[in-house]
Amino acid sequence: MKAALSLDEYNRIPVSRAIRHAAGIRKGQPLRAVAMPGRIIIERIPSSGELVRKRGRLVWNGEIPDGVTSASAVNSLRDEI
Repeated sequence: MKAALSLDEYNRIPVSRAIRHAAGIRKGQPLRAVAMPGRIIIERIPSSGELVRKRGRLVWNGEIPDGVTSASAVNSLRDEI
């Protein structure tokens, strides 16, 4: 997806909701900006996630790393207990 952007009155670059959605950027998502001559690349920094309690159960709140399935994660936790 491409879009034309311009700086606002405070020299910020506003990015539309459609662009953020297409890039998979959520509210509060940490980002990395790389500046090169004539371009700026903004990319998501994957969050490591955390365990949170929902309805009395611990659940993982974050992205699952590549190569990890929910079954392998549960089995490794069972081995630790």
